Amino acid sequence: MRYKDYIDDENINICCDNDNELYTLEKHILNVNNIENLNRIFNTSLSESKLLKYMIRNKTECALRIFECDGEIEIPEYINEVL
Repeated sequence: MRYKDYIDDENINICCDNDNELYTLEKHILNVNNIENLNRIFNTSLSESKLLKYMIRNKTECALRIFECDGEIEIPEYINEVL
């Protein structure tokens, strides 16, 4: 686990996914949602790899579109833990 040095600290609560392949929030969002839905939200028609690049390059725009979307979107479980 990446944060093993902090697990026993009573002042720190680690909320993360154990899958090291999901190295960024955008990759987590892609992992828990279908590409068609995300393309609809972002008004794109991209493949998974291109959609990930788009999301990383346009973090603020994508975050706003997710926040403002009227459809369903799944949030990664570790984010729900924080909330």
